[in-house]
Amino acid sequence: MNTIMTLVNFLQDTALAEFVSRSLWAYPFLESVHLIGLAFVVGAVAMLDLRLIGLSRALPIRGLAAHILPWVRFAFILVTISGILLYISDAEYYTFKVVFWVKIGLIVIAGLNAFLFHRGIYNEVDNWNENNKAPARVRVTGAVSLFVWMGVIVAGRLLAYI
Repeated sequence: MNTIMTLVNFLQDTALAEFVSRSLWAYPFLESVHLIGLAFVVGAVAMLDLRLIGLSRALPIRGLAAHILPWVRFAFILVTISGILLYISDAEYYTFKVVFWVKIGLIVIAGLNAFLFHRGIYNEVDNWNENNKAPARVRVTGAVSLFVWMGVIVAGRLLAYI
């Protein structure tokens, strides 16, 4: 526990963390960037997930993914950087909030789900790319992603209230 507190104190005592927490504009600006980036990530991922689940079957998954994923990657970088900066501004508060770790855990699950999809199931996309019902495991992957990202949003909002 002492090691964790030492690290937490170190993080929130950095000049950057103090700037974010004491500046009139830094925290609200970073929170806005975080939420806008999250809207891009979740919105784009939701479109792909809905297609994987079976909606809009005429839309080729390969083309949709090629269009959406660069935006998701860019927005995820923004979300990650802004999230880290928000975290260090009050590391002690966030570190000891269960809902914070629920949010982080859900993000890890979403990342693993996406990794497994792109390293496995997606290799067979040409079999169900367009106008075909995707296999059950593809539909499950899309549903898991959709619900996990909704959980990330809920957990993030609960941070302000719990």
